[in-house]
Amino acid sequence: MQKYGLTMIAAVAALAIASSASAATNTILRITGSTAYRSVVHNAIKAMITPGSLKYGYTGTSFTGAGAAEFTGALISSPNTTVDVKTVWSGSVDGIQRIQNQGSASFNVTT
Repeated sequence: MQKYGLTMIAAVAALAIASSASAATNTILRITGSTAYRSVVHNAIKAMITPGSLKYGYTGTSFTGAGAAEFTGALISSPNTTVDVKTVWSGSVDGIQRIQNQGSASFNVTT
């Protein structure tokens, strides 16, 4: 039940941010936190993006165990809205510190 709750939270957050953007804008969403949820969150993000427009990549040896990942594409629920979702999984405490102190998380790298 806990995994489904997190999936819903990730989906609602992404849709809320994307729905506030205009059709011509690429919405960027950054997610950080505990490694325990990365598999569920990555799968939820893939499920929200139109398969034909989905492009993604990750660091690590597997998609479900990736330390960081990036997804881009049009939302299924709003095909005119393009999103760029960047994740980094470094632990819940480190994630909070990065947000609070504006630290340089892996998803800030532009190469």
